Amino acid sequence: MQPRLSCQSVEICYGSRPALRGVSFALAPGEILGVVGESGSGKSTLLRAAAGLLPPGARVTAGSLQFAGQELAGLSPRGFAHLRGSGLGLIFQDAGASFCPVRTIGSQLYEVLAAHRRLTKQEARQQALALFDQLLLQDGERIWRSYPFQLSGGMVQRVGIAAAMLLHPPVLLADEPTSALDAAAQRQVLQTLLRLRELYGTSILLVTHDMGVAARADTLLVLREGAPVEYGPAPAVLGSPQAAYTRQLLAAAPRLHRAGGEPPAAPPEGAF
Repeated sequence: MQPRLSCQSVEICYGSRPALRGVSFALAPGEILGVVGESGSGKSTLLRAAAGLLPPGARVTAGSLQFAGQELAGLSPRGFAHLRGSGLGLIFQDAGASFCPVRTIGSQLYEVLAAHRRLTKQEARQQALALFDQLLLQDGERIWRSYPFQLSGGMVQRVGIAAAMLLHPPVLLADEPTSALDAAAQRQVLQTLLRLRELYGTSILLVTHDMGVAARADTLLVLREGAPVEYGPAPAVLGSPQAAYTRQLLAAAPRLHRAGGEPPAAPPEGAF
């Protein structure tokens, strides 16, 4: 089965300075890949390269980065614009910042759909309300009519996920989607991501520094200073980490520890 998103020995440089080197992974249909590491490890750089959002002066200098067999390294801005939305959905740390504060949520979701399809605002509203319902977002009519500042931070983040999924892209790129939220809102956002996988078989590249959040992934890629130190099934990485750096990350995540000093492991289903 062809991976939806794959990375083979990728190097990314800012000018002449490598920011990522030797990174490889394959994201299968319906798989959640957690990319973890401390600040500056290259997590967000990897995601932004896949989305075609590297800053000026940054570029893929070696290796292959592909979406559904299509090479992304060197793809034109127009090519990425075509992929984003219909092929690759994007969620960032603060979804509220991606919404215009003086326009309603509904008007902005209509704009997202109208950029890719010919449809009326009423048709867009029906599609958005159906998606809200599928993602268990209550009172969809109120959300559609609301301005972003009228919703809680957690709700805005979940609406941002819905916006990213309006066109049902097969791959969702999520950059620290829970880090600005309290524990209750984090649970809701994670449940929304898991529901997307259940409903649509969405593949998710989940960048996070939170090992508790990463524990809900199927596979983990651990980065340190731009280089991979561990890659494998999440239960194996969390339960029997091979790299000293991974063990250090786990030691800094007390919620993953068991009583009696046993090795950390993924929380049971439903823990979030």
